[in-house]
Amino acid sequence: MKLNTKQIVITVLLLILSFLIIRFLKVPNLEVAGYRISTSDILINLILILGTFYCGIFSGVILSIMAPIISFVVSGGGFIASIPAILPCIMAGNLILVLAAWLIRGKKNEAGLFPLVLVLGATLKFITMRLLVLNWIIPTWKSSLSHLQINTVKNMFMLAPLFTTLFGVFLACVLWPPIKLFFKASK
Repeated sequence: MKLNTKQIVITVLLLILSFLIIRFLKVPNLEVAGYRISTSDILINLILILGTFYCGIFSGVILSIMAPIISFVVSGGGFIASIPAILPCIMAGNLILVLAAWLIRGKKNEAGLFPLVLVLGATLKFITMRLLVLNWIIPTWKSSLSHLQINTVKNMFMLAPLFTTLFGVFLACVLWPPIKLFFKASK
């Protein structure tokens, strides 16, 4: 299965939208259970899901890999510049979420299944990123990190990524049915 021209164009538009959100969206972050939840990260998770639902797995994979790179480049590296290996952890988590979205895409009971499957995908994304950070990033980079940096990395991958992804899942569950109807009606 390959991308057709329409899917390529929509994927590129979603990448541009991701860039615009990361670069220019100045919406305050949310505070949930004492964790700072990035509004732009919520929207990026929404884009990953909707891109996969509409364009398929290849679009989702491209978005999963490129969105963290765009974020890294646009933000000037931020904290990830000191530990670049965090980028593949985020990409791996994104790929798991996209895979969950792709597995239910177009199924007969899609509307009934996708909230449950996407919550499972969000949970697996969080578990994957957390395990990679705790079992690979911190042990590998420990000698070059200060105690403060280690604590910052641990805190970054506590529950905030789970909440961020779950908010994106919620928005996808609310927005996908009318989007799907719109595209069906426009054919």
